[in-house]
Amino acid sequence: MLMLPAEETPAPTPTPTATPTEEPAVQKAPSLSLVYKGKAKIKPGMEGKSVTTIQKQLNGVGKPAPVNGVFDDQTRKAYKSFQDKFGYWPTGKVTKGPALKLKKLYGNGKLPKVCRTSSKIVCIDKTQLVLRQMAGGEQKLVTDVRFGSEQTPTRNGNFRVFSKIRFLISDLAGTPMPYSLFFSGGQAIHFSPGFRRDGYNGASLGCVNIRVYIRVYKDARKLYYSTPVGTPVYVYRS
Repeated sequence: MLMLPAEETPAPTPTPTATPTEEPAVQKAPSLSLVYKGKAKIKPGMEGKSVTTIQKQLNGVGKPAPVNGVFDDQTRKAYKSFQDKFGYWPTGKVTKGPALKLKKLYGNGKLPKVCRTSSKIVCIDKTQLVLRQMAGGEQKLVTDVRFGSEQTPTRNGNFRVFSKIRFLISDLAGTPMPYSLFFSGGQAIHFSPGFRRDGYNGASLGCVNIRVYIRVYKDARKLYYSTPVGTPVYVYRS
């Protein structure tokens, strides 16, 4: 009797096992002491106590950033804005020059008592170049501002808003002054197209210029409608 060879059963195909993906190691930020000496830099993506300090300093000088110890996109954006504002190349990296500037501004920038205790006040820091709208010690708005030149300085001191004009043209410069809050003679807080266009490569004739403009006069408009006549205004150097 002829015997046929038995059919071979094919071996089962092994199921591939997934190789665990290793998460990239978090890059720890160097100490700020090394940054201040010019021996290290802090880059986006780094984490650590040094980043937390930078974030606190940014918030202290009017550049809001999350305080989470991570040099994320929001922190990078805030730091680049700070660099650009004070004449540094906006790289988004924390290096010696701007880091020391930020440290100094933050150290000088403690809010005066009147800004922390008034029920409502507009505080204008000529060192940090910021305006803060305060209410009961809480910051309601912070925005970049510029001031008059040495020939036409913005006055320091305690004032009050005595007049509000939604739109007018400057008698001296012939330029628009939207959302003007007059606080000392002809000096007012207002949106400035020139400040928006030229940044700090220029000066006002004594007014406090606001430059934020996104479709509407965002910060200037908000300040105008939330600041009644009689509101205290404090202009100072920190």
